[in-house]
Amino acid sequence: MEPRELLWADFVLFLCLGVLIFIVSLVPHGIAHNALVGLLLTLTLVPICLACAPCLDRPVPLAANSEARVTPLPTLETAFPFSLPQMLRTIDAWLLWWCGAVLFGGGLLLATNLSQILQSFGASTRLLPTLVTLFSNGNFLGRLVAMLISDTLVRRGLPRPWFVVADCAVAASAQLLFLLSSTLHGAAQSFVLVVSSLLGGLAFGAIWPHLVVLTSELFGSANLATNYMFYDGTCAAVGIVVIGNLLPRAFYRPAAGATDCLGAECFAPTFAVVAALSASACVCAVVLSCRSVELYRQMGGRELPQSKQLGSDGIGMCNADSDAAPPAPADNNGDSRVRVMTVSSVRLI
Repeated sequence: MEPRELLWADFVLFLCLGVLIFIVSLVPHGIAHNALVGLLLTLTLVPICLACAPCLDRPVPLAANSEARVTPLPTLETAFPFSLPQMLRTIDAWLLWWCGAVLFGGGLLLATNLSQILQSFGASTRLLPTLVTLFSNGNFLGRLVAMLISDTLVRRGLPRPWFVVADCAVAASAQLLFLLSSTLHGAAQSFVLVVSSLLGGLAFGAIWPHLVVLTSELFGSANLATNYMFYDGTCAAVGIVVIGNLLPRAFYRPAAGATDCLGAECFAPTFAVVAALSASACVCAVVLSCRSVELYRQMGGRELPQSKQLGSDGIGMCNADSDAAPPAPADNNGDSRVRVMTVSSVRLI
């Protein structure tokens, strides 16, 4: 089995595991639940078996009429890699930062306060393991499949930040559903809590891989490690401290002589504020998408910049009519900051 086929097999397996975990978390305890758990545990051993199988290490022989061909695949990123100080002086950097901070904060709010949320809303505490499992599974599935969707957008020439718009919309929907659950009771409340936990986990998980890719595409890969760590560190720190801790603490006030806060007023204002923040992040992602239209249109292969042509050797060449070096961009938008790169891939005919 070739490495690419093995990766796809692992991807499909992990996707099946995620769907199965979702089903197991909803099935009541009994014979069916135990059978699904056994199947789940069995499937978790498959990746180990695939990795240890000696037959997978054997080279695949070429057919008699086959040959290896190296095909250069053009990709695009910013022509002028940004250092961290340069990146922080751009509008795009802070638009992306706000989206990341809000999505991190909304997810961490749920991850750290689900028990208190159920208690204050008067929901059954037996629902807590199900909600934790659904949130964690949504987090896993969001990290696993989100890039497939946004890659489809890029191949069609659409900006990848449009997926961040959808992600912020899903996060806002999850917060609003939690707000709605504070007014419900019984089975209706349980259903809304289940849906909102899953949506919150999906939105939280999907932003993690996108921050890495967007940092590389918008600001270059030369300083990717430093630039991404800025987002990874500050977004998570602001999210957990401000949105996940200080914000709910401002409204979570137990009655005199009590240790726990009971009632919708304990978390409902927090969910309303986070939903509004998610809506503002959605607007920021729309602005970021509009500012990067030209870059992603070229990346999707619809239109290559006229001043950059692919030569026969697959290397980006400047237009022969212009001998001057390209000027440095004044800001972080426009096609003046796009360059053509080539990635060689071996294909078997």
